[in-house]
Amino acid sequence: MKEREKKILFAICERYIRTASPVGSAILSKKFFLSPATIRNEMAKLEKEGFVFQPYTSAGRIPTDKGLKFYVDALKRKGRVSSFRFFKKIKKRKEPLFLLEEVLKILSEISGNISIGFWPEELPLHFGLSYGFTQPEFTNPNLVLEVASIFDQLDEFVFKILDELTEEVEVFIGKDLPFKTKELSFAGTSFITPLNKKGMIGVLGPKRLPYPKILAALKEISEFLKGLKDEKDKVKN
Repeated sequence: MKEREKKILFAICERYIRTASPVGSAILSKKFFLSPATIRNEMAKLEKEGFVFQPYTSAGRIPTDKGLKFYVDALKRKGRVSSFRFFKKIKKRKEPLFLLEEVLKILSEISGNISIGFWPEELPLHFGLSYGFTQPEFTNPNLVLEVASIFDQLDEFVFKILDELTEEVEVFIGKDLPFKTKELSFAGTSFITPLNKKGMIGVLGPKRLPYPKILAALKEISEFLKGLKDEKDKVKN
């Protein structure tokens, strides 16, 4: 992909994530100091390549799953895009389940979506349904049903995700999710507990997740939880 096309695609992704609305050529022409006609030509190329689509005639463009994946992969290659440091304040001496609850609450607040976590030998936990359902996509009843189906089978969802996760941050968009969903995304990471068992934590929501915030937060959480195991290993030695 040419550099100008890439910049325009990323601008479409970022604005769509913020507004949940198609992105028009007039807005991007001001950002890039190019004519609306030039922007429309670049948008047409991106649409032909499957990175964006036009939801209805005369609308702007929305990123496709392919476009969002390209954007997320670029964010992951870039590394941490911002830092929160919220997780440094959590007292590590808490019981694991209460510690996970606190991390999940912060993750929901940061992301504005639903956080899901699993500590081995405990039931999966979740927080933030009230955050998630304020997102404009949830006026679509089909999307509400997709979320409801996940929470009806939360154990199954968690264990399917757990098989796919590594200690790096992974993002599943639309049909990439190992579950029967089309319009949702999940970003998560796994961790190894002090007892050498695999747990997970992540964010579920519409495909328009605030990926820069979530990737940064999950990276910090991964480091924080890894620190728990490292401390336990030091005590053993």
